[in-house]
Amino acid sequence: MIAGKEKFKHLNLPSSIDSFQLNYGGDQSVANAFEKLFLNEKPNLTLVHLPKVDWTGHRYGWDTTKYIQALKTADKAVGTIVSAIKNSGLSEKTLLIITADHGGTGRGHGGAIPAHRNIPWLAWGVGVKPNNSLPAGISTMDTAATALWALDISVPSEMEGSPVLQAFN
Repeated sequence: MIAGKEKFKHLNLPSSIDSFQLNYGGDQSVANAFEKLFLNEKPNLTLVHLPKVDWTGHRYGWDTTKYIQALKTADKAVGTIVSAIKNSGLSEKTLLIITADHGGTGRGHGGAIPAHRNIPWLAWGVGVKPNNSLPAGISTMDTAATALWALDISVPSEMEGSPVLQAFN
């Protein structure tokens, strides 16, 4: 796991994560750390957290000029991640899921309104249908269920969320 915020430290439990990096350098720094890790260690599963879009939304507001610039910075960082996967020779065995934990309005979130609940959700790589549009209503909880499904691990019945099967062949 390479995270840009301390809130992910609680996931770093003994025997749960092989490598945990807390990286305060911003989105590109996080992506560069992923590139180094992926090319050198070729992990089977990695969570990468890019912090700047969320931070910018809270500080300056969603749909502001600074927020749009943060999206562009995140897009460049995702490009670094995709390039690392391609350069590793493992793109034929890799699934990349890109998402957010929430949307927002003003400088906040948490309401039961679409602008707070709707999230981007993209999948790229092995088994993904190319040029496919996904239905509205994908939840953050669907991401974990999809990752478990892709790893051929049973999704616990008590878990909220369902695999986003429409994304795959």
